[in-house]
Amino acid sequence: MKRKKDWYNRFFDGLYQQVLGTQFEDGKTLHQACVVKRLLKVRKGQRVLDVPCGMGRLTVPLAEAGLKMTGVDPTSRFIAKAQC
Repeated sequence: MKRKKDWYNRFFDGLYQQVLGTQFEDGKTLHQACVVKRLLKVRKGQRVLDVPCGMGRLTVPLAEAGLKMTGVDPTSRFIAKAQC
């Protein structure tokens, strides 16, 4: 029997995960990553912690923009997807 404290692993399974991945166009994601970078006033080479990072939707483009990103998420499947 799964414990109550692991509710997030069940909540983010299945339909939620499938739908979430289709909700953001690449162009919109890149725009949002640029907005985040500007609002945080971070420069290439600086370290940023993304919690919860989910499937890396913003973490990956920010890393590609030269930031040293660390993503943390309690859902191990999301971390695995972000690392692909």
